Amino acid sequence: FSYCVFHDTATPEISTLALHDAGPIGFTIAPSAEIIGGAAPGVSSGEALAEMERDGLVQHVVTQNVDNLHQVAGSHNVAEIHGNRFKHRCINCVARFERDEVSLDKIPPRCPRCPGLVKGDGVMFGEPIPADVMETCQQQAMLADCMLLIGTSAMVYPAAGLPAVAQRRGAHLIEVNPMETALTHTCD
Repeated sequence: FSYCVFHDTATPEISTLALHDAGPIGFTIAPSAEIIGGAAPGVSSGEALAEMERDGLVQHVVTQNVDNLHQVAGSHNVAEIHGNRFKHRCINCVARFERDEVSLDKIPPRCPRCPGLVKGDGVMFGEPIPADVMETCQQQAMLADCMLLIGTSAMVYPAAGLPAVAQRRGAHLIEVNPMETALTHTCD
């Protein structure tokens, strides 16, 4: 089986593209990363998924989380629909950078690869999901033989539509959630 995991334990954030446009770009880069920086994976679903990836059972993790904990736990194939609060992204060429790869000496910061502006990689409300990430998510959903739905509300689109894409292609859906969702009754 080729497993694609849809993992979503995030709750909506108070961040919008309008707020981003209203003030200095720096607020989207440092504060939330510093707050999340204290989080640690512990014994978590992230570590279990990383172990399943090492064992060849999970091919890809698709997440709406922005906390980098899948990577910290050891996963390598991760598509972050809402970005990563520990990275920067050019709004022009969509290149992603580690935090220390972009100089914050000039505000707004400029992309090291093109003349574009750099912002935090997190996708804000009102901002489109980067096309390369959405394409990866769609491809993984279409390739999956089985999709694990872990900790999702199944209410935030377009991510909530990925299980249906997988299921239309014949994939089994397995839900692991503390509560029923709109997808519960469609799972195997």
